[in-house]
Amino acid sequence: YLNHRLQTTCCPFFPSAEVLTNILSACDAVVSGSAALRLVLPANACNWAPSDLDIYVARNSSTQLFNLLQKHNYSLVCQRNSNDGDYPPSTIFTVTTFGNGHKLIDVIVSKTTSALSPIFQFHSTAVMNFFSADSLFCAYPSLTLRHRAMINTAGLRNRTFTPTQIKALLKYKSRGFLRSLNDRGWLSL
Repeated sequence: YLNHRLQTTCCPFFPSAEVLTNILSACDAVVSGSAALRLVLPANACNWAPSDLDIYVARNSSTQLFNLLQKHNYSLVCQRNSNDGDYPPSTIFTVTTFGNGHKLIDVIVSKTTSALSPIFQFHSTAVMNFFSADSLFCAYPSLTLRHRAMINTAGLRNRTFTPTQIKALLKYKSRGFLRSLNDRGWLSL
């Protein structure tokens, strides 16, 4: 089941899931965002497909990842630093977008030696999931599998969300996620 879900998630971006998992393995990278959420949720709970692929990598492996993406016919579209205002103070060093004329891949480079650091600073628990070359992880399975999410208020600037954060929260609301600023007893589910 999971292998089939992995294939259907990866094939719009690469010829096979094996190509992506080999890249992830070589760079000690992970995929998070909508693609990972799609693997976590049951197939009948996903009437949407990820529009892009978000790959997270440690800074010391980013050049290798960039080279592997270019080897698979992706070229650089743009690069943004984390201080561009879209991302609250976080462990994101840069976000680099690659495209192949059909699909986009965002490479999120961590400031730390771990690709995982930025994932736990996301706007909500709904997307605190990832898959690696050989694993699938969900930080809040009891919430996520019930389409519930707690909002992460740690990244607020001046007690408000950035436009990028608001857009992301609305995207997951449209995918059926109920959000809360506190657990409202949800963590006991």
